[in-house]
Amino acid sequence: MKQCWDEDPDARPTLYRVAGVLHNIMSKYNKAGSLVDNLLQRLEKYSSNLEKIVDEKVDELRQEKHKSEELLRQMLPP
Repeated sequence: MKQCWDEDPDARPTLYRVAGVLHNIMSKYNKAGSLVDNLLQRLEKYSSNLEKIVDEKVDELRQEKHKSEELLRQMLPP
């Protein structure tokens, strides 16, 4: 890109050369999938992982609540 701004017009790349470089760059991205698709996949994985963690924590909280209720029931008179 910097070569495109050269003061000497003969030192600047041709439009054909610029198009070739851009084509090479874009083909690399297309092989790996688009950037947006990649980000969406990562966000979906992250969201799924967070849901699992939340479910585990909710289960732990329910178990602890049950234990405290049972302990309280044992301590209080009938």
